[in-house]
Amino acid sequence: MVTRQVLKTLSLGGGALATWLAVVAPHGSLQPSAPAAVPVQAVTRAPKTADFDAQAERLLARTRAVTQRASTRNPFRFSAPKSTAPAGLAGTRPGSAVVPAAGQSPVPAAPPPPPLTLSGIAEKNTPTGVRRTAVISGDGQLYLVGVGQAVAGLYTVVSIHPEAVVLRDATGFELRLVLR
Repeated sequence: MVTRQVLKTLSLGGGALATWLAVVAPHGSLQPSAPAAVPVQAVTRAPKTADFDAQAERLLARTRAVTQRASTRNPFRFSAPKSTAPAGLAGTRPGSAVVPAAGQSPVPAAPPPPPLTLSGIAEKNTPTGVRRTAVISGDGQLYLVGVGQAVAGLYTVVSIHPEAVVLRDATGFELRLVLR
């Protein structure tokens, strides 16, 4: 009768014998195989200086024939400003007039301010007094600002009254928004 120990020994011995035969057999009796395909070297033509010169002349002639337009792209501006005012009034503020001197062209004024509206005023009683916060809407944004803060990147809040807000731009122009 064959025991488990005998089966383990036979399987281990058989595996070792098969491994030994696999390693020794190719070196002994078998012939080495020939490579399947011999690589064929591609025939290449070395570029000559005359070829480079001809190509350079062709490219230079082509670039001389094309005139380039002046660039209108400004990478620092998201989009060009759109004017809603008539051509003669573009860039003027309500109540201001640009009068050209004799023989001079009109000086372009600052762009028109964005349409801002005062939506509300919040008040908070503090030990030092009443602190007001203005709620201003414009350009699809809602601004909650106090005195000294910026609105739309163009104005600074000068004062907040119970019914109105006074804004000032960099040139000193003041805009008064009244609660409606």
